[in-house]
Amino acid sequence: MDHDAVLSAKVLLFHAGRLDLAQRVRAYRTLLEVNPAAYGPKLARALVSTTYDAALRELPEARLALTEEALAAILGLSEADQLRDHLLPDVLGAHQRELCAAGRRPEALAVRARLLAMGRGAARAHGGPPAGLDGWADGLAEERRHREAAQAYAEIVRADREAGRSGDPVTVIALAAQLEAAGRPEAAIDAIADLVRRQRAGAGEESGPMSCLLYTLLHFARLLDTHGRTGRATTARAEALALLTGLSGRKGHPWGYHQADYWAALLALSGRPDEHPAPGEPVPPYGRPLHAWSPDVRTRYRADRAALAAEVDTLLPLAEADPDTHLAALVTRQRRLVVRAGVEAGDRLGRMLEELLPLFDRGVALARRLDGLGHPEGPAALSRALTDRATMFVAVGQYGYALADFEQSLPAGARPAAG
Repeated sequence: MDHDAVLSAKVLLFHAGRLDLAQRVRAYRTLLEVNPAAYGPKLARALVSTTYDAALRELPEARLALTEEALAAILGLSEADQLRDHLLPDVLGAHQRELCAAGRRPEALAVRARLLAMGRGAARAHGGPPAGLDGWADGLAEERRHREAAQAYAEIVRADREAGRSGDPVTVIALAAQLEAAGRPEAAIDAIADLVRRQRAGAGEESGPMSCLLYTLLHFARLLDTHGRTGRATTARAEALALLTGLSGRKGHPWGYHQADYWAALLALSGRPDEHPAPGEPVPPYGRPLHAWSPDVRTRYRADRAALAAEVDTLLPLAEADPDTHLAALVTRQRRLVVRAGVEAGDRLGRMLEELLPLFDRGVALARRLDGLGHPEGPAALSRALTDRATMFVAVGQYGYALADFEQSLPAGARPAAG
């Protein structure tokens, strides 16, 4: 042991208010040898905080080394130390995040399984869904283990309801998405139908909950249409129209209900049919908000946005010159670009509206042109683009614009009479 280094570290920490994070890490590393119980937790916290340093943003292996060191510091504590159990889940959570970022997904999923096992032990004493179950479900969904992911999401929903809690509606959306992907569309339809009933009962007169019910109804209609339940889909859209008509007389943004994040999660799910990931490539845990996705999945999704923007720029002049050959492909890529932009905006949508609205407008214009050519995909593409823009307007509280778009998105026979 270097006693001079220990003394210097102690003196340095007397001035902790003036130390930056890197200096504290160096001091805690030195003092860890003297007193692991006192400095192990401090070092672990500081190391995890360091992973968020902007200088390490493009260095996943360096961040991973920090979480490995943090984990070693916590595991070095006595099992009787209460701080060990208190800090271990947070450190493990950071460690699995960095394993994903470094492309070591099997190890990350193993850490999520460990977190779930710890959470189950605590849940037996406190009730409700065990901590770590949502992360486990998300990891399974990303690996396309749809049946297992559906079981995990279903357990969360069931535990919440047994505990008398309404739970998070995005969990039900994720459950239905995994059921559908697992080849169980009827179970998916039943899950969303139940969510609609619950949201309808709790919506009241507040704009935020009413907006979320509107998004769910439109997702329900898409799901029903996809699986040949056109009559029920028409009914769902009629209810959505009535709800939006009621909202259209209001002013102001529906803040305070995280409804823009909910809109973004459903927007991402609506774009799943147009996505064709490579074999073995992880996919988003559809239905879950962007912040719940693993870092590598988020990074790939964002990188694809730049690639899509380049494809759209290439296709625009080609579609102008030869729409019969290129316009349908352009409409599909434009919508994928719109979806990514909306998903990334999330609850910042209001602040990014000036940047995003031209993307939605171009999506509508291109789909309208495709429909005008008599293309067989034209009507569906135009309805989808108008619905996208309508729900985006709802998310920022511009209900009049939303109603005008949504009315146009409906089949001619389902539109309200003029005047």
